[in-house]
Amino acid sequence: MAVTLALSYTAYSLADFHVSSDPVYSVSSYTVYGTPSFLSIRVNSSAPTNAVEFRVDNASSLSGFLALTPGGYSAVGNFCSAGATTFFSVLTQTGMLAVSGSAVSWIDGIETSSAQVQQGRHEVVIAGGSDCTLDLPGGTVVSGPSPSVSTLPMESESSQSCTFLVPYNSAGHVATIVFDGGTQVVDF
Repeated sequence: MAVTLALSYTAYSLADFHVSSDPVYSVSSYTVYGTPSFLSIRVNSSAPTNAVEFRVDNASSLSGFLALTPGGYSAVGNFCSAGATTFFSVLTQTGMLAVSGSAVSWIDGIETSSAQVQQGRHEVVIAGGSDCTLDLPGGTVVSGPSPSVSTLPMESESSQSCTFLVPYNSAGHVATIVFDGGTQVVDF
């Protein structure tokens, strides 16, 4: 009898959760091995939602640009930081997006210093940059925080789908994505 009640309660709880007006999130992830390795986290939502914060361990995108250093994750004041791999996003128009300087860079998960992009939010990762700039479509050059550059490290396909590319150098970390409709946690 107790097992039947437990199963009935579980089924009821799940049904109640799925008919809620809050978004239901589906999270999938995979690892791309290299130097550094990347965890790609794809989030799909049943309803329009906005990501408002991304945390890795104790570092928050609300405190600055997220950076991976040999000692772990932290938030730094600029997207170009010597000895660190920073990850953030750029809101652009359609055109050529380029990273200038001596750093290795990835745009939307592809190792490249420039890419033709569509209008929207694109994730940029910069490894080992000490002096770099972003060349945005339309000719604007950005060397630090600006309205076009966000500390939230995501590529956004729509209001219901986004991808986070997280560089990492070891296991045992926790990524937390805070949305206006809920929170998702990914261990890696």
